[in-house]
Amino acid sequence: MAAGGAPGLGAAVPAASVDWGTIVALALGVLLLAVMVLQDIGNRRPAACGDSAALSKFQALYLPPFLLATFADWIQGPYQYKVYTQYGFDEHDIGRLYICGFGSSLLFGTYVAAVADTYGRKSNCLLYCLVYSLSCLTKNSPNYHWLMLGRVLGGMATSILFASFESWCITAYRSNPSLEAHGLDAVFTNIAFANALTAIVSSLFGDFLVTATGDLIAPFNFVPLVLACCALLIATTWSENYGGGDSGDGGGESGQRSRTEDGDGEAGRPDAWCGARAFLKAAATVRARQARLLLLILLLLAQDQQTDG
Repeated sequence: MAAGGAPGLGAAVPAASVDWGTIVALALGVLLLAVMVLQDIGNRRPAACGDSAALSKFQALYLPPFLLATFADWIQGPYQYKVYTQYGFDEHDIGRLYICGFGSSLLFGTYVAAVADTYGRKSNCLLYCLVYSLSCLTKNSPNYHWLMLGRVLGGMATSILFASFESWCITAYRSNPSLEAHGLDAVFTNIAFANALTAIVSSLFGDFLVTATGDLIAPFNFVPLVLACCALLIATTWSENYGGGDSGDGGGESGQRSRTEDGDGEAGRPDAWCGARAFLKAAATVRARQARLLLLILLLLAQDQQTDG
């Protein structure tokens, strides 16, 4: 039993009454967003038939893996705090978990882009699928240290999600000779619209899983399955691309760029050297406000530790 007489994680979750006001508001919001997107698309100059077909093919290549990745992020978010409380942790313990997750995202987010540019955006996206799956699986354990590890992994995965996927998309698009530059804004318009719909669908599906199984861990355990499908699509349909070059478009045919072709004079250098160089370059560009925020997080953790002591 959890603290305060709360039912355990295996207990049935009572069905909530239908809030029709919220449903109507969500429906109107989705309708308004759809009208805005259609209006925006209608105001754009029409593309040639060949360009339109190539654009649709590119979006069909990028959107499914990206939306599966964001689905995995959206579906479990509303249940984290509930899981922690039903495990019996108080607000101070839960606060530390959240601070650790945000601090992890702050710290690893500084280096994710540099690592992805060196070792490949596709590889980094596959790493996201693995890391976030492990993060969600840690929710099955009531051990505080395992949950803390899960938050660290979650922060790392979030940094990858909001850096590497978009970088891969831009590089692959710009290096495709059959696509025109003006179509990239349409791609991101559709990405934003589809991601908003994914957030709604994932929240409804997460609620369905919790209601059907009576277990708050169900959405977390469903995430590895979603990310396995995401990783399969990425591994079989995406080509690898790297950072470097003045234009930042990846260079080479179909967005391919060899590590030995970078314009930084690193030809023939081993991967370990490139990785160390990218790491040091990123570390040197950490903004002062990021450093202050990280210091503030460490001070808050230390203050909580002294309070508990």
